[in-house]
Amino acid sequence: MSVLIETSMGDLVLDLFVEHAPRACQNFLKLCKMKQYNYTKLFRVEKDFIVQGGDPERNDGTGRNRSIFGHLYGDQADYFESEIR
Repeated sequence: MSVLIETSMGDLVLDLFVEHAPRACQNFLKLCKMKQYNYTKLFRVEKDFIVQGGDPERNDGTGRNRSIFGHLYGDQADYFESEIR
């Protein structure tokens, strides 16, 4: 599965390895749908390797962890299961 991210410096296409890291992919996709990464500063972009950004809430490059797991309950937790298979 791939995700297109539009930035002020051009588009990024990210390949998600759903079969290897399903929960990490679910977390990333849900945070994207929640617009958690809007206006996040990217400080490391290496072609065909990695993209790193800071904490979307503080946007200061500190990279505090954020996860949807443990925060969503009931119907909120049922998000696009079929989209990541």
